[in-house]
Amino acid sequence: MSFKDILGQAKPIGILQKALSSGKLAHSYLFYGTSGSGKVFTAVNFAKALNCLNNASVPTDCCDECASCKKIDAGNHIDVRWISLLKGKSEISIEQIRQMQAQVNLRPYEARYKVFAIQDAELMNEEAQSALLKTLEEPPGKSIIVLTTSNPEALLGTILSRCQSIKFFPLGISGTTDVLIKRFNINKDAAYFLAHVAQSGLVDPARFTEADILKDKNEIIDDFTEYLANPGKELSFLKESSENILWILSILLWWYRDMLILKETDNTSMLANKDRVKDLSVEAARHSSLKLGEAINTVLKTAQLLSDTNVSAKLALTVMATDILNSAEAWNTARC
Repeated sequence: MSFKDILGQAKPIGILQKALSSGKLAHSYLFYGTSGSGKVFTAVNFAKALNCLNNASVPTDCCDECASCKKIDAGNHIDVRWISLLKGKSEISIEQIRQMQAQVNLRPYEARYKVFAIQDAELMNEEAQSALLKTLEEPPGKSIIVLTTSNPEALLGTILSRCQSIKFFPLGISGTTDVLIKRFNINKDAAYFLAHVAQSGLVDPARFTEADILKDKNEIIDDFTEYLANPGKELSFLKESSENILWILSILLWWYRDMLILKETDNTSMLANKDRVKDLSVEAARHSSLKLGEAINTVLKTAQLLSDTNVSAKLALTVMATDILNSAEAWNTARC
């Protein structure tokens, strides 16, 4: 895929293509915007366009067929490096940035430009950001650094000032659904639900495109609703690895949002869980709009707590489930 396959981002793509055409390239770029808006996909294709071997025939895009393009797509081009959150970690560390720094001033081995892309740059800890700043202050000649983030406010102001910032715009549910289908070849129902997950901004939906999305999310919903009906039951998802916790919270967030939408508007076209309309109707009848709003806030606060602190994920989820349970029981008791 190339720039022409990126949907809904004509303005940012136009900025990059103008730079490619004129040769006036920045040393560092910041791609920022909501999760699922195409920032990472654009960074990949920017690296391809910078180093495409058929550059004469496609000067502002990539051919998608040459050896360079194919290596970048496969993630094994020696001059294109990706820095992202390592499995089991909660931050991008200074060691990862130092590894980049050891390479950034070297001449490219086979490409025109070395490209270093830092995905979810807001996850860099303070030490990592300070180390990166030193590189940005003395930009290397034949290297280009691209940062992608959905939260630029989490980056040092001095980093922001040294990057050319390019904003990516929300695609909306329909646009994001189309992108997910086209990019990952997943079915429409799964893409539609993932598009809502992307809108919540808690996780990158691309991480879950190989899973059985609808089956997984329904098992989590069933597990939680069974717990509310029978608090003695253990929540199965408490055994999940920490990296999947925000995925679980995204699912529960949309479950409660759907209930509130259905209760307030009776409009099923706005629901993320269109495969569970009957269940949503039954569950919504058991809660007041106020209690549904409180449940949504509880899920969001839990997500924020897990993002900002080192609290145990199991403990945070247990407290969240207990709070939602107690709120629901208090309302049902008041009705009797």
